[in-house]
Amino acid sequence: MKTCLFLAGLLAVSLAEIIQLIAQHQIEARLAMLTPDLYDGDMAGIDGPFDSERYAIVGNHYRWPNARVPRVTSSHSHPILQKRTHTWGGLK
Repeated sequence: MKTCLFLAGLLAVSLAEIIQLIAQHQIEARLAMLTPDLYDGDMAGIDGPFDSERYAIVGNHYRWPNARVPRVTSSHSHPILQKRTHTWGGLK
């Protein structure tokens, strides 16, 4: 009986901590969205304006030739996806 009570108490404490962390993450996410220096909070955590501080690959030689990104579609793709791909000029 003591073991069951101990395990129930341990479970309650663990769940309370998880719920509190979830609430804290929600508060932080809302505050990040309100920061005027950021666009929708998506740049949070980047300290400076330099490319080396981000995960982007810089340099024109890393870009797709003629700014065209190749796509491979399957005959099993949804018909709407196939139509949109042709509309956007992805396949010829």
